[in-house]
Amino acid sequence: MFLRFLIFVLVLNCNTNKEQTNSIAIQNNSDFKSKFNQNTVPIKLEDQKRFHDCIEYGAPTPIPFYVQHKEFDYFNSTRPKFMDYGLVEIKNWPILVSYYKENDLPTEKQKVILAFRGDTSGFHKSISTQPFLGYIRKHSKNKMLFFLDEFMYLNDKDKDIKKDRIQALCHTKTLWMGYIGREWPPLQQSGNWELIDKFFPKEQKFILFTYSNGSVPRSEFVHRTNQNGYAPNFKEGFENPEKFLVEYLEKTKLTNERSKNIDGFFDIEGNFNREKPMWDTLAFLKEVVDKDSKKFFYSNARVDKPDAFPGQVLMIRALGLKGIEDEYGVIRYKNELGNIIIDIITTSYPPHYVNVGFDLRVATKFQKASDKVSRKSLDHFSMVAGVVRVFEEIKWKEE
Repeated sequence: MFLRFLIFVLVLNCNTNKEQTNSIAIQNNSDFKSKFNQNTVPIKLEDQKRFHDCIEYGAPTPIPFYVQHKEFDYFNSTRPKFMDYGLVEIKNWPILVSYYKENDLPTEKQKVILAFRGDTSGFHKSISTQPFLGYIRKHSKNKMLFFLDEFMYLNDKDKDIKKDRIQALCHTKTLWMGYIGREWPPLQQSGNWELIDKFFPKEQKFILFTYSNGSVPRSEFVHRTNQNGYAPNFKEGFENPEKFLVEYLEKTKLTNERSKNIDGFFDIEGNFNREKPMWDTLAFLKEVVDKDSKKFFYSNARVDKPDAFPGQVLMIRALGLKGIEDEYGVIRYKNELGNIIIDIITTSYPPHYVNVGFDLRVATKFQKASDKVSRKSLDHFSMVAGVVRVFEEIKWKEE
């Protein structure tokens, strides 16, 4: 299945019109390492007993910490030298940060990619880990990969990041602090920039790399503030997305102008929250990316992914994207500049274009392929490695 998906991904012409600008790290290599060491609590081999895992599809009961990817084996004396790890606390939440450092990082022309995981298992077990690392290994000379991993204190009595128990954050569950959906609380209320300021200069530019549920906390980087008592009715956005987006742009503004330092977005089948997180993202795309060919947005979803497909349809409609279906049943929707792209993978079974009340043939504008279409059958996990190839084929402008 991976091979079949790679075949169809390789024929996708990810032409984002054209070469994107890279992000420039202002500080030198020693400055970054110094900041990292100063602002993190190192993970020691003996810390393993205070780390706990989360069962993704079960109760949030803590279980022993189990590592599937050797690159994130924090408690092994022979752990890879090209990774570095540390804990940092933001708004009383523990966050595990790590970065890939096979080469000296960052350099003056380093592209910094912030990686957000999607599931509840963390990068030590996530299906996205190896594709993310595989990508950076091929491009490590001019890119830096900075992982943001979600953890929580085990209970309200654990509050010391240096010694107390922590657990990989469980999403869409009721925890000791209350219900946690797809959001990531420490990044809210400007916690995201508080975190970034610990490691990077204010001039630093970023690419945001997300998988699945990671698209929701990612939206904090394009957060908007309502103006003059505006209270948006997001239900109206479903009725007329283009009209609602115009209203939303007029009555909100970017909370932090540093959002404009984001050069690109790469989403792998994002489960968008179809309220504020999605509309903040759409407003940024319309206001900033749609007017700047050096920036880009790429996203994708399968028609048969019920919690991702509706959001992608809404985005296509709101941005007025038009699509062309290829011989593999992939509909590529683009804006006029060609730097906003959403790929929709149709189903291998009829009617191909329909799920949860949305029919692409009615809701969107696209040119159908010929009758001879070789459609592929994929799932949320098997598509990850192939989709990363799309990101690899984006051409970047070296400054």
